[in-house]
Formats: sequence, structure tokens, C-alpha cells
Amino acid sequence: MELRQNFDLKLYFLMAKLKLFDGFKDGFCEKLKCESLDIHLFNTKSTPWSLVYLHGSMHLLSKLEKDFDALKLANVQSGNLIENREKLCRSGKFHDLFVLGGTTEEKLNIIKHNIYLKNALESLKNIEGDIVIYGCSIDDNDAHIWKNICDSRTNNIYIGISKDCNDKNIDR
Repeated sequence: MELRQNFDLKLYFLMAKLKLFDGFKDGFCEKLKCESLDIHLFNTKSTPWSLVYLHGSMHLLSKLEKDFDALKLANVQSGNLIENREKLCRSGKFHDLFVLGGTTEEKLNIIKHNIYLKNALESLKNIEGDIVIYGCSIDDNDAHIWKNICDSRTNNIYIGISKDCNDKNIDR
């Protein structure tokens, strides 16, 4: 399993490799077997979350039926995570669950139509203490994230940045 496969999956792979999912709750817990494919999925539950994917992720899917809002592919099964994701999407029963680019308003329009994404964004308001942000561009089109963080009781914000990050955004 290589960490360089996709930026979106780095945190997921690292947490799996270090066996950190026991200490963090991402709301996915009920194991489901996908018929006709050797792939296991995890359904969301309304448990308190300490890890959220605010704009979705490459390993998250929505099922076209109304029974499920979001499903997580697990790295513990056989096969490549990205290949398994593509198989599920090609089956016509699932579609990607992630928000790419756009303005804050465009992102919010997608978020408000998905219960998982909406709950993930709202969960920021319930934070007490410290928050760690990984994989966020710290740009104007993420104002919806910053608004909810400002509405929380966050003490400290730790932000993981890349070497390619724009210095003017860091200074803000």
C-alpha cells in the first residue's frame, strides 16, 4: 500500500497502517457485503465523530438507493482500494462522494444535498478543544468550513500544509 497513490487517501492509509481507527470515530461502523463483488462497505451511523471528511473522499461513496447516505470502502479487503471504487461506480449502484473545486456557494449546494456531508460540516460547530485540519487549501472557497469552526469552542487549530502551499494564505 503506497501513500503516494492519492492525496485524498494519505490520511486514511496512514491511520489504517498505524491502526488509529480505534481511537477515532468516523461514523462508519456497520459492515456490509456488496453483492457480486468481493468488496466490503461500511455504512454510516449517528455515533459522535472525531474524524470527518468535509468534502468527501476517494474512499467514500453514495448508494443510489435511499437506504444509505454514505459508504466507506475499507482497506482491509483484498484488492486495490481505487480499483474497487471504480468497480462499484461502474456497477451503476454507487457514485462518488466528494466535492471538487468551485466557490463556497457551489460547494455548499452539493453539501446540503448529502446527509453525510451536511452532518460533517455541522459537526465542526460541536468541537471543543483542539482541531487538526489536514488537506484543506485554506482558501476563500472554504469559507463555509471556517465559519463553522469560528462558531465552535475550538481552542487551537493545527493545520497540515504542503510545501506547495501559497504563503499568503498561511499568513492569513
